[in-house]
Amino acid sequence: MVSETKYAPGLWLSYIQKTDNELKKSCRMDVFKATGHGGQKKNKTSNAIRLTLEHLSVTYTTSRSKAENISGAYKKLRMSMALDISAGRENCYSCQTYPVNLFQYFQKGSININAKNPVFPVVIGMIVDNFIKYQGKYKSVSEALKVSTSQLRKFITKNPFMIETVNKIIQSQDQ
Repeated sequence: MVSETKYAPGLWLSYIQKTDNELKKSCRMDVFKATGHGGQKKNKTSNAIRLTLEHLSVTYTTSRSKAENISGAYKKLRMSMALDISAGRENCYSCQTYPVNLFQYFQKGSININAKNPVFPVVIGMIVDNFIKYQGKYKSVSEALKVSTSQLRKFITKNPFMIETVNKIIQSQDQ
């Protein structure tokens, strides 16, 4: 029997590209009753989902449908993996082979991808890898991605979850 490699931040790309069924084998899923507003059904049915993968944990309770919450939780987990900058990721940019189709989102000096696009977390992870590689320097990252620095800043500002991650990378370089 082949044992599966455990998740580590340096392996984010291989994990993020797994199907939900493949990820399910690596995660612990907890189903529980959601709290808060939502009417009579919210507190009576167990449809809220928590996925745990090693040190990453996400909760999704947006829908009244358990199936929709499971799907949303996997999307949120993929985004958490893309943004995971904990120990072990600092050298992974050198060993990543990004899918060729990603570069279509970096054209004409800007980043053109919608958050609903299934490869959005991969694009986010690629940007994070470049910030790690270039020690938080916007100019170097924008040159590597062939986008303007202003477009890179605009993209990061439009995606608030990235602001925190990029700031952590920059702060770690200042120390």
